[in-house]
Amino acid sequence: MYLTAPTTLPEYLSCYAESIPEATGFTFLANGEHEETSWTFADLHCRAQAVAAYLQDQGLAPQTPVALIFQPGLYFLAAFFGCLYAGTIAVPVYPIKRREEIDLISSILAACGAKPMIIDHATYQVLKRLQGDKPFPWNVHIIDEIINGEAVDRWAGAYRWHRTCPDDIAFLQFTSGSTANPKGVIISHANILDNQKVILDGFGHGDHTTVLGWLPFYHDMGLVGNVMQPLFLGRPCILMSSTAFIQKPIRWLQAIGRYGATTSGGPNFAYDLCAKSITDEQIERLGGLRLDSWQVAFTGAEPVRAETLDQFAERFSPYGFKRSAFYPCYGMSETTLMITGIELSAGLRVIDVDIDSLQQGKAVASSADSPAKRVVSCGLPRNGNKVYIVDPETNRQLPESRVGEIWVQGGSIAQGYWKDETLNASQFRACSPDFPGMYFLRTGDLGFSLEGEIYVTGRLKALIILNGKNHYPQDIEGMVQVLHPAFRPQTAVFQDGDEDGHVVLVQEVFTHLASKIDSERIKALIRKCVVSSHGVMLHDVVLTTSRIPITTSGKLKRAACRDAWRAGELSIVV
Repeated sequence: MYLTAPTTLPEYLSCYAESIPEATGFTFLANGEHEETSWTFADLHCRAQAVAAYLQDQGLAPQTPVALIFQPGLYFLAAFFGCLYAGTIAVPVYPIKRREEIDLISSILAACGAKPMIIDHATYQVLKRLQGDKPFPWNVHIIDEIINGEAVDRWAGAYRWHRTCPDDIAFLQFTSGSTANPKGVIISHANILDNQKVILDGFGHGDHTTVLGWLPFYHDMGLVGNVMQPLFLGRPCILMSSTAFIQKPIRWLQAIGRYGATTSGGPNFAYDLCAKSITDEQIERLGGLRLDSWQVAFTGAEPVRAETLDQFAERFSPYGFKRSAFYPCYGMSETTLMITGIELSAGLRVIDVDIDSLQQGKAVASSADSPAKRVVSCGLPRNGNKVYIVDPETNRQLPESRVGEIWVQGGSIAQGYWKDETLNASQFRACSPDFPGMYFLRTGDLGFSLEGEIYVTGRLKALIILNGKNHYPQDIEGMVQVLHPAFRPQTAVFQDGDEDGHVVLVQEVFTHLASKIDSERIKALIRKCVVSSHGVMLHDVVLTTSRIPITTSGKLKRAACRDAWRAGELSIVV
């Protein structure tokens, strides 16, 4: 069909549907264990054409936003690529489970102008249960009626080819909302292909690659990494739901062995959960685990903790897992997905940094008698993208080993936020006197460079500043979480007010253990440990059975937790 190489992801899918039509593209595991659905590239191509023809029949013009709300499964893929085939803008949104989410999702869709919505029948049933006799607030279309039975061939045959340009908008990727309200990031087709090359370059993918993932499709790592990368390569992908993984983490590792997956990963918490919750008895019941095929165990989306990687490697090396497979990387929705990654041949790099110096904004190697923080390298910029460390006050580039804001530039950088020119001007078109005439994305993340590699230390908005020293809340949170078996793995540290304001720590406690603990003794222990390790006096320590607010991708919403603390909305363990 094409005389030149594909220039958009839909063209890649169309080419594979023609050149390797019988090759299995995507397999979905029900409950993370049993094959529920498996589609070849030709299957996906046909279903995407059917959805695209349906959208064309509805009179939707190219570049019209279309909301996608699906339960886990392959139907989402047909809807997403159907939008791309039609030239409309896909807007993936997390599945609705509770009534209060309807207003939130309505506000998101109103902000991006997505009036039509494609859903699956399972989501339709959820909406009916939540809405009762009330009419749906959206223009809903059920995909089951488009891509099943005789309908799929009929609609696919009616598809009118739409040639997409690389600069066209492919989809809106909503941010996690960890430090602010979710925003629609504009991702073009050119952004997608550039980032696929970033991932390919970093991960060393090829004809041997098999990708396995459990992250949801509204998550940038789940969509751009786990779905788009294997499609870009024309290689198989095995998927399961995040719920299946969370409920029984061993399903993830079991599936890696079963399918001989070479690439799989997730945020730091996923490795932590596996290391702490998978028992020898579970492994024995399965007849063991086989992790020797796992070549790229990527980790990103939240701070990468060296301790977690150590624990995971030690726990699963007897089953063939290689520590050299760990692949820390860095990116965000605004960079499509990945922007830096380590060199596979060099392996994991962890350095010990003096905590006192780090609090002063400098990364200095620790000595034997000084407190140290272990920091994991997130590697080098990939595929021509560039990363700089900049003083957030002066906008001047900082030398190596100095902590500043991470600024990025390149083909993976998104086009901006949907209809927010004020924020786009400040965040996507940042300027530095050191680089006249050049524009940069301000990431809001803090870090430093060393020998060209990037080390991420925290979020600028979450930084705690006391007496001119910088303290990173995730360091305190990680230390406190392991102090008592009654603690859930969720802690929030925040500052009440501006610089030098009081510091508050909120720790979740398992409900069934709350009545059995000595809360005053535990709070005293927390205060003592935080002071001795970080030099921070806590104004308040809260043990709670309430759930600390998190985003749909599992990131802490410290500001929301602070607001709940201020309003007295947390259930206190006394």
